[in-house]
Amino acid sequence: MNPKPLTTVIAGAAALLTLAGCSASPDPKATTEPKTTPTAPMAAKDVRTPDAKADVACTDGKATVEQSNHEVTLAGACASVVVSANNAIVHLGDVKDLTVTGGLTRVIVDTADTVIVSGSGNDVLWQVEKPVNVDDRGEQNFVQKAAKG
Repeated sequence: MNPKPLTTVIAGAAALLTLAGCSASPDPKATTEPKTTPTAPMAAKDVRTPDAKADVACTDGKATVEQSNHEVTLAGACASVVVSANNAIVHLGDVKDLTVTGGLTRVIVDTADTVIVSGSGNDVLWQVEKPVNVDDRGEQNFVQKAAKG
């Protein structure tokens, strides 16, 4: 028997197996990052409360919350509220239109007809009734019922 044809067949098979191994199995290092599911917001008792406090008034049916790093309260109802504060906790009554443009802010609202969130990392928690319209244009925001406790 002539060893040359057998050597050629073995070399060809080895080359095919090598190529098949490279193209058939995915590179374990080339995997995509897994999508993470955000966890529910912490209960109010577990959230750090800023030391600075402020009150905001509703004038002619409008209010703006700009106090970053504050715990802000707007007593009563207001037709339109814009929250541009960052790293704040905001307490609201009944609101028709709520817009949150700030970031890392927790807004607790009794009720709101429309909620628009364009900032990121915010919790918008409704206490009484779910908003009719929610438009989340930011990232990592929560708009949901406030947790008990």
